[in-house]
Amino acid sequence: MVRRVADDLHASFARIAAIRDRQTQTRIARSEQLTRLLAYFRVILAGYLTRTDPITGARLVDIGTDESKAHGGLSIVLAIFDGSKMKISVDALGRFAHASVPDIFAGVGRIVEIRVADDLAHADLYYLSPGDLRGPIQIEPIDTFLFAMLAKTAETIEAQADEPLTPAPPPTAEPQGARQSLKIDIR
Repeated sequence: MVRRVADDLHASFARIAAIRDRQTQTRIARSEQLTRLLAYFRVILAGYLTRTDPITGARLVDIGTDESKAHGGLSIVLAIFDGSKMKISVDALGRFAHASVPDIFAGVGRIVEIRVADDLAHADLYYLSPGDLRGPIQIEPIDTFLFAMLAKTAETIEAQADEPLTPAPPPTAEPQGARQSLKIDIR
């Protein structure tokens, strides 16, 4: 009986170790995918990373990473000067997560993979639609989401520019005869 318990314990811990090893390998692979996505964003946005908005002085676009040593996760955040943000992360268990303001990921349920070309010429997001657990897997260029965010920013900025200026108060009518002419004689 003792031997059976020892065998069961060994088998259970072996299963746990195998699962954890698989999760660790998944996290490493997906963190590498995020790192390549970061490099892709830096290449396609290179001309805008150092430019600033003339009104706020904020950089037009900023790309950052956040690595949680305590939780074992990695995140990349792409932020536009108006406050728009896109965040994609991998947690300690190797699961992708995503968020954005405004919501450009409405059709994305769960990210399965991010593939970036070796030459950084393009990047694709592989995902399941909301509510789908098995597929089919959708494929969309990551640029689609970036352009959606930029379009929302442009719409916001255009709406601000189209706001009517506060009208000047109407001129007050002067009583007749109140205006005097000033004549200057230049001889």
